[in-house]
Amino acid sequence: MSAQVLQGISVSPGFALAPAVCWHPVAVEIRAEKNTDASKEWSYFQSCLPRVQQQLQDLIKKTAQELSDEEAQIFESQYLFTEDPEILSDLETEIRQNSWKSIWAVEIVFEKYAQMMAAMSDSYLRERALDLRDLKSRLQVALSLGPQALQQDAQALNEKCILIAQDLTPSDFASMDKKKVQGLVLEANQRTSHTVILAKTYGIPTLVGVVQVFEKIKNKDLLALNATRGTLYLNPSDQTKNEIQSLMERDQVEKKELQKYKDQPILNREKEIVHLEANITSVHDLPLAAAQGAEGVGLFRTEFLFLERATAPSEDEQFEIYKKVLQFNPQWPVIIRTLDIGGDKQIPYLNLAKEENPFLGVRGLRLCLRHLDLFKTQLRALLRASSHGKLKIMFPMVTNIEEIQQAQSLIKSLKQELKVTSDFQVGMMVETPASALMIPEFSALVDFVSVGTNDLTQYILAVDRMNSDLADLYQFMNPAVLKTMEKIIQDAKSHDLSVGVCGEMASDPVGAKWLMDHGVRELSMNPNSLLRIRRLLIEE
Repeated sequence: MSAQVLQGISVSPGFALAPAVCWHPVAVEIRAEKNTDASKEWSYFQSCLPRVQQQLQDLIKKTAQELSDEEAQIFESQYLFTEDPEILSDLETEIRQNSWKSIWAVEIVFEKYAQMMAAMSDSYLRERALDLRDLKSRLQVALSLGPQALQQDAQALNEKCILIAQDLTPSDFASMDKKKVQGLVLEANQRTSHTVILAKTYGIPTLVGVVQVFEKIKNKDLLALNATRGTLYLNPSDQTKNEIQSLMERDQVEKKELQKYKDQPILNREKEIVHLEANITSVHDLPLAAAQGAEGVGLFRTEFLFLERATAPSEDEQFEIYKKVLQFNPQWPVIIRTLDIGGDKQIPYLNLAKEENPFLGVRGLRLCLRHLDLFKTQLRALLRASSHGKLKIMFPMVTNIEEIQQAQSLIKSLKQELKVTSDFQVGMMVETPASALMIPEFSALVDFVSVGTNDLTQYILAVDRMNSDLADLYQFMNPAVLKTMEKIIQDAKSHDLSVGVCGEMASDPVGAKWLMDHGVRELSMNPNSLLRIRRLLIEE
């Protein structure tokens, strides 16, 4: 059989060579069917519930032992739902008064609460909608087939495999023997789901968004997975198998080799310490960052808190998230970037106008200053969280002095209003030619600067970094970019500003070396790049 190549989105890098196991959830027939004996039906539901609760307790224990208490909270929240008096009361009403069979009563009640939560502004509560649906499925399987059938199916991985699924609930994934799961391929494009978060934490190579995967792959088909490049090979050639096997072996050797560098300091030519920090999008990225030797958070992208929702996140919701990030390691400096979105993102509650060129439009700090209620809410949450760690607030897409003055004025008034006494720093991203040229003028208004080399490169070179036809022109090692970088670094140092870099240049071997040699002492990157860059810079 000839080889086929399928493409997906890499969410957890790595390599695997193993037969496919096509995962299908237990089929349960869900019908609107009346019961004939309400008391007997309610008793049946009550007899199944403790067994489901025991399954969840087992998952909590298993996840806490294998990962952490924080990851186990995914299942603790589900367990709490099984004891929720309002949910139980509604279920009893549907079964006793409305005479529905228990499996349909679960559908009615859990779907009602899931839809309510999915529409809420609080992201924590929205995530609980996914947990409710996961629990709903677990209960329905137990009611239909009994809990033993669910347990056996979830653990029926008899050999090492690459798991193929349309979608996969966190509880199904957590029930599996992860030592058998060499790779994970999902048809659904669920880059930020709990299942993907767990897979990343376990270090399982994972692709999402692989189109028509079930139409092309059958059980026991041999697969070769290069999740680093986003490629899946069906019936790979001998050459591809050998290449993947070689990459797997090299990857394992390198991972062990890299660990010895984790706690070693990096010294530049002047014998100054160079710090490596992590770019993160969620609190879930922090354990991986720590395991890879991060010395702080160089960029927390808060825009992901604002996307894919009907209303903006509340002040309390944001405060809890920022507090968790700061408390993860109170010794870490944590740079939290304020909202950085523009007209290229569809955000229902902002009604952003569609722009001809959104990357030159209303975005970053420009947008925040036009939506002051939104901006103030985020700043209030940040200021409240500042007492929980070493907070550094950073403004994106800055082009003129007045923008920083307005932002600083807001911080000053909110700080007085909230009676904040904790220390924190305020800085800005340098990602436009205007800000790159005006470092001396900005120095009186900010404590630090961090260079976003991705946008800076595209603006200097007039090259859309998302246009694949111009990929050969988008080069951060272009002389024009490097000359601009030299000016930024020199001007920052001469005005006692700390300067860091959080773009792709920091995680590129050539770029990282250049930055260190030119005096940059804070490099921030994807957690998976930290150890490789640390080794490179130590050995230079």
